[in-house]
Amino acid sequence: MNNTSVETIVKRGRGRPAGSTSFVNVSIGDLEEFVGTKSAIPVSRVWLQKMNLTVQAIDRTIHAVDDSSPKVEFKITKL
Repeated sequence: MNNTSVETIVKRGRGRPAGSTSFVNVSIGDLEEFVGTKSAIPVSRVWLQKMNLTVQAIDRTIHAVDDSSPKVEFKITKL
């Protein structure tokens, strides 16, 4: 093997690629078009700390779906 012709394999690291971002800036006006005033909006804890903010968790209520549609009965026959 010739040591002068050894190629270096560049492996891509894990995680977010360099230059990409996880967050974007969106105006409150734009958000209001898509969500209501009581909607839960995920924000970064780091951002909250930088803004010297503390928040209380929002109590979310989940309603069960009433599945009162008629049931389909069937029989499987092995041939």
